[in-house]
Amino acid sequence: QKLPYQEKIRILSLLPEDWTYNEIQEKFGCTRHAVNLAKDLRLSTATPLHLEPKKCVIRSHISPALTEHFITWLVETEMLVSIPWGHGELELDSGEVLTIPKQVLQAKRRHVIVQYKWHYEELKFTPLSDRKLFYILENLNASEQKALFGLDDFAVAARDAWEKLEFVCQKLLMSSAELQQNTAKANDIKNLSDDCAYMTIDWAQKILRTEHREGQSKYFGKKGMSVLVGSFTMNNLEIADSYKTETYMLALTRCSQNELDTLSGGHLIATEFAKRHPQIKKLLNRSDNASVLGGHATPESERILHNKLGLELLVRDYSEVQLGKDVSDRMTGSAKMRKGAFVDAGNNTVVV
Repeated sequence: QKLPYQEKIRILSLLPEDWTYNEIQEKFGCTRHAVNLAKDLRLSTATPLHLEPKKCVIRSHISPALTEHFITWLVETEMLVSIPWGHGELELDSGEVLTIPKQVLQAKRRHVIVQYKWHYEELKFTPLSDRKLFYILENLNASEQKALFGLDDFAVAARDAWEKLEFVCQKLLMSSAELQQNTAKANDIKNLSDDCAYMTIDWAQKILRTEHREGQSKYFGKKGMSVLVGSFTMNNLEIADSYKTETYMLALTRCSQNELDTLSGGHLIATEFAKRHPQIKKLLNRSDNASVLGGHATPESERILHNKLGLELLVRDYSEVQLGKDVSDRMTGSAKMRKGAFVDAGNNTVVV
């Protein structure tokens, strides 16, 4: 009976569906209205939220007053509790960044939005859309269903230590994989024959005027000159036990840096290199992991293009990927490419 009203509703929503109104009211001493709200809340778990289609706008703005009202309601109902360590940042569409303590959410995000809708319907005012409310909850870095009651400093420190230990282990795995790949690269170059070269190719950062330059996180999608750089390492025939490197740069005033641009530009660079070094008949090629989104089509296309120049592609290697989305892209890139081609051909992947 001492729990907040909203939390009582969430507890009632967990009861078996075959319990009658009289049983619930007798055991928990609640009203029939509370039981009806709990049934509606349980139903919302199986019913997807209606997120309005996202409109394409040049710049949108979240009302600070409505955002403050939503966060205030979360705190007052004890659905959102601040953790006594760490903080996060909430970046608004206007560019303003709010620094707030890390939060723990005491209910599912779906339940939070549904119960907030009940609240503003009583007050009869127009709040933020479901999509905006969900966006705010995501950017609050709020974890779901992790109660803090009885959490002491020792437990906090222990959990924080385990998270740091897990991060260190992941970093060690990545460093080990990077070391192995760099060792393999060094061995490949060491064992190069006189008719073989090691090729590394990648896009340089777009060249922009000084007043338009900004941080790397906001760089993508900007217009500017694109430069594709191809570097070749080979044995130096003039000096024993030494190597020489030649770098070729292809500058394009307008380029989207997609797979077609990369293949075409790489073929132009390889063509120029083959003209200047007719003694090279074999290539070992390495690039970053962006090309894996093209699936097997990318290395196969490169092999065909190199064969036309009289070059045999012995190895196609990718730089080691990092944590998170890069790993996911590398694992699912080929499937995404095939699905896209299947849909473009007029097929349907939803209805069988």
